[in-house]
Amino acid sequence: MSHVPAARQFRSRCGTRLCIALGFVLATACAVAFTVDAFGLGHVFYGGAAIVLVTVFCLSPILRGVRPLQVWAPQTLAGACFILSFTANYILSDSPESVVNTTYVLGYALLVVWLGALAVHLGRQDESTILDTIAVTVGALLLVWVIMVVPMAAGSMQPRGVALGVYPATDLTLLALAVNLSRRLHRTVPALQVFILVLTLQLGLDLAYAAAHLFAPEWVRPLLACYLFAYLGYAIAAGHPSVVELQYHPVDDERGSRRPTALILFTISPAILATSVPLYGSIDAIARPTLVTVLLVLVFVRLTRTMQALTGSEARSRHRAAHDPLTGLLNRSSLFETLTRRLGRNARGSSGTAVVFVDCDDFKHVNDTWGHTAGDDLLRQVATRLAASLAPGDALARHGGDEFVVVADVPDQAAALALTDRMRASLREPLVVNARREHTVTITVGAALALPTDEVDAQEMLRRADVAMYEAKARATGQVVFFDEALAESSRIRATLGDRLATAIAEEQFRVHLQPIRGGAAFDTTLAWEALLRWDEPELGPVSPEVFIGLAEELGLIRELGELAMREACAGLARIRRECPRVGDVAVSVNVSPAQLLDPGFTEMVRRCAREAGLPLHAVWLEVTETMLVDTAPHVLEAIRDLRRQGVIVLIDDFGTGYASLSTLLRLPVDDVKLDRSLVARLGQEEAATRQLAAVMALVRSLGIDNILAEGVETPDQAVILEHLGCPLAQGWLFGRPAPVDDVISSLSHDAVR
Repeated sequence: MSHVPAARQFRSRCGTRLCIALGFVLATACAVAFTVDAFGLGHVFYGGAAIVLVTVFCLSPILRGVRPLQVWAPQTLAGACFILSFTANYILSDSPESVVNTTYVLGYALLVVWLGALAVHLGRQDESTILDTIAVTVGALLLVWVIMVVPMAAGSMQPRGVALGVYPATDLTLLALAVNLSRRLHRTVPALQVFILVLTLQLGLDLAYAAAHLFAPEWVRPLLACYLFAYLGYAIAAGHPSVVELQYHPVDDERGSRRPTALILFTISPAILATSVPLYGSIDAIARPTLVTVLLVLVFVRLTRTMQALTGSEARSRHRAAHDPLTGLLNRSSLFETLTRRLGRNARGSSGTAVVFVDCDDFKHVNDTWGHTAGDDLLRQVATRLAASLAPGDALARHGGDEFVVVADVPDQAAALALTDRMRASLREPLVVNARREHTVTITVGAALALPTDEVDAQEMLRRADVAMYEAKARATGQVVFFDEALAESSRIRATLGDRLATAIAEEQFRVHLQPIRGGAAFDTTLAWEALLRWDEPELGPVSPEVFIGLAEELGLIRELGELAMREACAGLARIRRECPRVGDVAVSVNVSPAQLLDPGFTEMVRRCAREAGLPLHAVWLEVTETMLVDTAPHVLEAIRDLRRQGVIVLIDDFGTGYASLSTLLRLPVDDVKLDRSLVARLGQEEAATRQLAAVMALVRSLGIDNILAEGVETPDQAVILEHLGCPLAQGWLFGRPAPVDDVISSLSHDAVR
């Protein structure tokens, strides 16, 4: 079935080519017959061939279904006029010459009307197209008046000679209208291209025919025979399948309004000709200046419209360059320019400049749930709400993604805080998504304030607000944080650490601390240690893991840092096993970053670190977050499955704080579940806590996972409750704080001596 349209299209092309070939043979045969016997059968054959070809030109568009019919009616009537002229001239040989010429010229005039009406139809509300059409029509009238009417009135030309002069002038008008129509469409239409080519041929023939009448009468008959090929071209153009494309409106854009008109030549030239030919009589003295004036007014109006369109186009281009296409707000470059001007102006005054960085919380969820179209609509609504909460002089920009920036003049931080409160309040009411769902948007805000005495540029202000926003996100969603000295110092330290992190990894300045994981009766047996990486920077002192791990991910160093942690953890456990053999078959648990899982060499790295330390793979536990596994690609899950097949134990860390836990456990390759400390912290303090934790554990066990590890155990009461609930593993400060490997070995040796 899939080959049927292709076969049908092939047959259609073959049929079209066959018709063109037959038409060419017909035109050639009749042209030769006319040249040989112009007053006998050749005369009749010529007229009959011309009638057939013009009939095809006349009826083909209607048969192909062009619309609207009122626009194409002049084309059909033009063909009918040509058929009447040919019939009177070649079939009914005794017809008056005035009838032949009148019907032929009327056909030309109807073609002008058809092309003008088609241009207006396609132009719709485009004034330039209508003005061009009217201007060309007036120019053609002026040309006919000067070349035909005036000489006839003065008696200087015979009607036959006048007609010979009118035809090239009309050809020029038709050609100008056709070219204008082609430019208006902004696409290639083969039928129109053929029509333009034939009009060009017709113009050449008419000029040659007129010249032959004046200077070489022997060439009149061969040239007249060549007109059959022009009629064949008209038939091909009208019968081409693409003729129906002339009824479709062009795609709206700005090219049609700003294009330089190609028709000025066809409007100015008649005016120049009209002023160079002497006036004949009082009627000519009134008509010709009137036509010239109308023509020049039309050209002036057209040029004025073109300049206005160019000005509007430039204004729109400037607007597009300065504004975000989705929300219509200022874009990033315009924001920078606006902020630079504000800082310069306010530095000379008494007002401060506030920069407020806004991030929409969990916006990825909107795109993932309802699609990017809904996300774009939501961003536009957020932009509208935020703009409504600002003062008239405040500037709002879209910084990218779901981030917005406000620049405002404020006297102090209290006023800036009031501004952030208004912005947050504007989003308290839910927004409508997909016309039927409601979604409440919360925002996390970071702000920076520059007083007139502060020497700070736009780039630094944006950086400060950005730092404050990320600090707010680190604390909790929906927070507002102002950039202050403490945050500046933290940012400076963070930047310094970023510069030194690669060197610290290369020089192995990091050390592993181990925290015991207990099991057995009353959790009295150490079954494993969790390896926690520590960094004591030589100049800055101890650095929090939350800081250097985040930096490593940002700087693309997490793979190197993760490998260092794995190597140190395996080496530390191997040392403990060697020096304290009484510990038995204990394991080490290592946290894994999402970026590490995406590394194709991660699996081999784990095997290599265990092999170099002399550990079996079942002594290595990997802690991965629930969210991490849900978002990873299939090849990452396959790598984890491969490690599990070789003996590596995989734990879900922080279970109960991520996605829908049931669906997660059903599909992920895990051995153990590590309950988040928030589930343990409430034990012994809230009556429902024990019941809720028991429900979570029952859920996990129902899925065939019996190894459950509770972290964050700090009190004996919590340990008793966990043991009562049947939790097999526990970890927390109650059993020991993270300690260096040397301290762990010393403690184990001391216990062994006792």
